[in-house]
Amino acid sequence: GTYIATACDDTYVRIWDAHEYTLIKTLSGHQSSVTAVAWSLDESGILATSSSDGTTLIWEIEGADTMKVFSLKHNASTNTAVWTADGRLATSDFTGNLVVWDKDEEPSHVFPSAHQGGMTIAWDKHGRLASAGLFEKRAKIWDPRVEASLPIMQLWGEETSTKAITFHPTKDEVYLGLINGVVRVWSIAGYSFAPQSS
Repeated sequence: GTYIATACDDTYVRIWDAHEYTLIKTLSGHQSSVTAVAWSLDESGILATSSSDGTTLIWEIEGADTMKVFSLKHNASTNTAVWTADGRLATSDFTGNLVVWDKDEEPSHVFPSAHQGGMTIAWDKHGRLASAGLFEKRAKIWDPRVEASLPIMQLWGEETSTKAITFHPTKDEVYLGLINGVVRVWSIAGYSFAPQSS
């Protein structure tokens, strides 16, 4: 890519030239520390920035010009923002809520109390969403295409809390990075996914 975005504790987002390693611009709009930044996957220059002020701001970055497109509001500090290839955005907050947004600024799906506190999240190629609580020993898989607000799969049995989660780009596998330095690999191939109670 052309730009690198950095999340900063001083409420600003800084945009850097990826080739010259020079600061291009500083974005102002958050009222507290910035916790996450995420570029859209279509190379359109759309940037999502989440903050402990409870907002996720959507920016249009193009050359020297920058425009704040709209603001997405949580009721608590937000800590993640992840795009899908078709332009949907997932965000989460430290009260454990997981929200999927469409392009019209309205939440298309809300998973309340998905975890007990903050979480790490990731999309897969099928449009499923994985989440792992930062203070829990389990991960969950959700399907925003299903009306139910329950996970379609839960991964139990970790010995400590999870710091990161991701899907394999081509295989039906989930990777969990644990706080003790261990990486767990879960195969989800062949499972019949259906909403499950917590």
